[in-house]
Order: sequence, then structure tokens, then C-alpha cells
Amino acid sequence: MKRCLLRSPCATWQKCRKVRKRGAPGGTLEERLTVLGTEILKHVLTADSADFRRLAVAEARRFPDLAKVGRMIRERGMHHAAGVLKDVTRSKHGMASAAFAPERLTKTAQFFLDLVIAPLLMRAVFGEDPKALRAHIRTDVAESVPFFLAACRNDAGP
Repeated sequence: MKRCLLRSPCATWQKCRKVRKRGAPGGTLEERLTVLGTEILKHVLTADSADFRRLAVAEARRFPDLAKVGRMIRERGMHHAAGVLKDVTRSKHGMASAAFAPERLTKTAQFFLDLVIAPLLMRAVFGEDPKALRAHIRTDVAESVPFFLAACRNDAGP
């Protein structure tokens, strides 16, 4: 069961790795991150994903292994997001800010997922129709990415 549940998220990140190589290669960092966020949401904003998240929350006490699968998916997602962000944020001029430094990339990836990807996913989990939400992907991502980048630029460090 775990392998089956993990295949979809892993396939999503593999698709996103392909997208980052071909999507908006010469664009600004904001444009590249917008393409990345849009593609991630196109793949994960589904009825099945929302249903799985609801199930995992509702049954976590009765089935602790289900919670472990959810945690593994999040951890793998964060790991893959860090790799994708590393590639997307590289430019001819080096890193965009200290937030994209290798030692901080995993945490930065988590913030990207939390600020850009999670809001629409949570709306689906709380009952909004994923198909209807898909119509808002581009707009929501385009509004969230500048906020994310502003936080990265204003990062004072540890």
C-alpha cells in the first residue's frame, strides 16, 4: 500500500523536474517559480489527493501507519522540492539570496510549499471542489510567488 501511495507524489516531482528544465528557462526567478508552482498544483490538486488527506487526518489515531505514509510523502516532497528549487533558482548570476544557499534550501523549499502550494490544497481538503480550484491555480501562484520571494530577500539569516 505504501509503495502505491508514494508513486503518485514521486511521479509528480519527476514531472516537475522535467518542467523546470524546459519551462521559462530564460525567465526571471519569479517567472520560473510561478511555472514550477503552477505545474506542481496541476498534478497534486485532485479529488484523490484531497480525499487522501482527509482520510489521513480522520483515521490517524486508528491507523498510525497511515499517518506515517502521509509524513513520508511530505518528507519526500520537501526533499524533491529542495532539488527542484536548487535548479530553478540558479541563474547566470548565482543564487538569488541566502535563502537559496544549499544549507538552507530544504527549509526554503518547505516555505515554498507552505506559501505557494498548500493554500489551494487545504481549500480542497476542507471541501472546495478541486476542479473549480484548478481554475484559480495560475492566479493564486502568481500572487503567492512574489510574497515568497520578498520573504527570501528580506531574510536576515539564522
